[in-house]
Amino acid sequence: MEGPRDGEAAAAVEGLEPRFHEAMDDDFNTAGALGEIFKAARAVTGAIARGGGLDRATLTGFVAHVRRIGGVLGLFASEPAEWAARLRALERAGLVDGVDAAWIEGRIAARAAARAARDFAAADRVRAELLERGVALEDGPGGTVWRLKKA
Repeated sequence: MEGPRDGEAAAAVEGLEPRFHEAMDDDFNTAGALGEIFKAARAVTGAIARGGGLDRATLTGFVAHVRRIGGVLGLFASEPAEWAARLRALERAGLVDGVDAAWIEGRIAARAAARAARDFAAADRVRAELLERGVALEDGPGGTVWRLKKA
């Protein structure tokens, strides 16, 4: 089924490559170039969310443009199915972004036990160990939460 043509999405997709190249030509403005990809993606997903859908040409055009211009920056080299398989394998192994979430939670529990025993030096060592591995801890009224530090 072809589906209706969403004018906003079609215009965003058709102008994607020229806008991307314009940003790259502006002193290698990669942030602006990536922003153009995201603008087009928002237009495409917005058309789908509005229930009108997209015609096949707009959708396949979007995918082709993104792959072509993403190659300029070394992005999107793998097939989506390959990425999905990698993510599922990481999740099955209890790893997210290459981080063992269960291990982190265990270290946080050890830190909490050290704090409860008033062994603040041990608690600080756990925090430092996690920080060294790129995991930042945030203590709050609801307990300790962790997040990966941005590189």
